[in-house]
Amino acid sequence: MAENIHLACRGWQHPLWQGSFYPDDLPADWQLSYYSNEFDAVIIPDDYWSADTLQQELDWCEQVPPGFRFYAEWPATLDAVEVPQFCSQLEAMANNLVGVLFTEDAAMLALQQRLPNLPCFGAQHIWLPDSLAAQPSAAPLAVLARPWRDLRELRRWLEAFAPKHGVARQALLCTMPHPDSEQLQQARTLLHLMGL
Repeated sequence: MAENIHLACRGWQHPLWQGSFYPDDLPADWQLSYYSNEFDAVIIPDDYWSADTLQQELDWCEQVPPGFRFYAEWPATLDAVEVPQFCSQLEAMANNLVGVLFTEDAAMLALQQRLPNLPCFGAQHIWLPDSLAAQPSAAPLAVLARPWRDLRELRRWLEAFAPKHGVARQALLCTMPHPDSEQLQQARTLLHLMGL
């Protein structure tokens, strides 16, 4: 696993991974544990959250090894009544939670008021390799929203995102709708080979 830059996929429940990444007979409720043995971080998609209980979040934290990290997506559908419950869920994950990903600044400001010590990441904290900004400036996160064409393209992205001149990098977030587990394993290997 990369020591400096986390590699995180959006979610761990991918039907196409059954039989290719996950063994055929692996129960669905063991997938996070299996995933966490291969990768060091994951994005919890907004649709994985349940407003009814804290137990699921506590179970997630118990299934992963020390040092494993979660990035949480802020559910865009939260209403004012559900926000305190969601904040409680985030607090319960404090030891494993790296931060929360936002698509709108108003929700990010609301969370920062409730949980000021929890890192929040909006569009200004994210670099997209296909964007017009060839260099990621000080963005701590890179979002890989599409598969890379080949390892040379991935290497170019990683070279551009590599820490430079005191700029801290945190994670590559793979958010493509149907991630290829083999490509993620290639990215993990390339991060390791490049010392990232």
